[in-house]
Amino acid sequence: MIAHLRGAVRRVGPFVGLCIVAFGARAQTAPPVNVTEIDSLVRATIADKRIVGLSVGVMQDGKVVFAKGYGMASLAARTPVTPATMFPVGSVTKQFTCTVALLLAEDRKLRMTDRVAKYFPTLTRANDVALLDLGQHVAGYRDYYPLDFVDREMQHDVTADAIMKEYATRPLDFDPGTRWSYSNTNFTVLGAVVERVSGKPLGALLAERVFTVVGMRHTSFDPPTNGSAIVTGYTSWALDEPTPAQPEGKGWTGAAGAIWSTPTDLLAWDLALVTGKVLSPASYATLTTARRLKDGRSTGYGCGDGVNDRGAAIMLTHGGAVSGSVAQNTVLPALRSAVVLLANSETALGGLSNAIVAKL
Repeated sequence: MIAHLRGAVRRVGPFVGLCIVAFGARAQTAPPVNVTEIDSLVRATIADKRIVGLSVGVMQDGKVVFAKGYGMASLAARTPVTPATMFPVGSVTKQFTCTVALLLAEDRKLRMTDRVAKYFPTLTRANDVALLDLGQHVAGYRDYYPLDFVDREMQHDVTADAIMKEYATRPLDFDPGTRWSYSNTNFTVLGAVVERVSGKPLGALLAERVFTVVGMRHTSFDPPTNGSAIVTGYTSWALDEPTPAQPEGKGWTGAAGAIWSTPTDLLAWDLALVTGKVLSPASYATLTTARRLKDGRSTGYGCGDGVNDRGAAIMLTHGGAVSGSVAQNTVLPALRSAVVLLANSETALGGLSNAIVAKL
C-alpha cells in the first residue's frame, strides 16, 4: 500500500511553489469544458492501460460538470462502477489528517509547533521534531512502506503503536528540516497525536469535523460496512489478466491512507477547502504553503498536499494508492476547479489527470 502512496506523489513530479489564494477571491473564468472530449480521453486511457474500473469527477467554477463510472468494480460479481462506487483514496488521506490536526490547533488543543516529545517522548529525537515537520515530510523518520507490493509483514493486522515502536525509534534518515523525504511513518505519528489530543479515533473525528460538515455521504475511514458499493482492487503482470490484489492488513493504511470515497465527494471537499468552509485562512495557508528547508530550498509540499505553481495556474495535487487501487486529486484554487480520478487497477493516472486539467 504505502510504498504506492509514496510513489503516487512522486509520479506527479516535483512540486515547486507557494499557494497564495485567499478565501473569497473572485474566481477566474474559463470556457465551459467539453465533456465529450473528457469522455473520449478517459475511454482511450482505459483501453490503453487496461484499467479494470475507473471513476472520474470534474468540477469547473464550483460546479460538478462531469461524474461518470467506467468498467467494473468487481470482475467476479460483474458489478459496474457508478459515480457512487467507493474507492480507497490512499495518500489523498494525508491532507485530511493534516486538516483535523489544524482544526485541533484552531481549538487550541495542540500547536503544530509542538514537539513530538510532548506526546511520544520515546520516539527518536522527539524533542527535535515538530508536528508540522511530520505533516510536511521533513521529520526524518524511516518510511515503513518503501516497497511496491504488500510483503509478508503487511498481510497481518497491526496497530499504530506497533508501527511507531518499530519504525519511529530507529535513527533518523536526516536531521529534521534539512531534507524532504516521503514517509508514511510521519503520518502514523501525527494521527496518533490527533487521537490522543482529541480522545477520539481518527475515523470518528474525521466524520465529525470534516465528512459531515462538507456533506461527504459516500466517504468513510476504512472500508465501509453499511452495504455501500465498494471496489475490489486488482493487479496484473505484463499482459496477464487482472487478478485480485492482496490487501494490506488492518492498521497499515491508517492516518496515512485509509479513507474510501467517490470523486463527487472529493470534489465537494476540494471546494469546501478552497472556499474556507473547513479551515481558517491561517490554517489553509499552512496546509497549502510549500515548506522551506533550512537551506532555503522549497520542498513543493505543504501539509499533506503538493503545491505546483509552474503552469498557467497554481495547482494543489496529491496521488495515492493502496494495494490494487490508485487515486489522483488535483485542484485549481483560483478557478474553483478540480479533477478526481479513482481506479481499481495499479495504473498511474497522472497523464490522464494532466490532460483533463489542461482543458480547464
